[in-house]
Amino acid sequence: MSPQDARQFRAELGQLTGDARALRGTLKGQAADLKALDEILKNLKQLDDDKVFQDPATFERLQVQATEAVKRFEFNLRRRAELKGNEVFLSGEGEVPEEFRRLVEQYYKSLSKAPEKKKNDAADRKE
Repeated sequence: MSPQDARQFRAELGQLTGDARALRGTLKGQAADLKALDEILKNLKQLDDDKVFQDPATFERLQVQATEAVKRFEFNLRRRAELKGNEVFLSGEGEVPEEFRRLVEQYYKSLSKAPEKKKNDAADRKE
C-alpha cells in the first residue's frame, strides 16, 4: 500500500472509529450489545498500525475481521428492530369492551362444545 493510500485509509478509519464511538455513546443507556461494538472498536484500532500497512496478509485478515464484526452487529440491530415492531402488549386483566362481550362469550362456548362433539362422533363410530 502506498503512503498516500495508507493516509487515505487512516482518515477513513478515523471517521469510522469516531462514528462507532458515537454510536456506543448513544446505545449506552439502552439494552444493546455493547460488547459487539467494543469488538468493532478493537478491530478498527488494530488496523491503525504502521506494521499492518506493510504486511498485506495481516491487513487483509484484520480488515475481514472488522467487516464481519460490523455485519454481525448490524444484523443483530436489525433483528432487534424488527422484533420490536411485532411485540404484543396486553392491557387490563382480560377485560372485554361491552360491545364485544357477547361475541367473546359465544366464541368460548363454541370452543367448549367442540371437544364434546368430537368425543360423541368418535363414540358413534365405535358403535
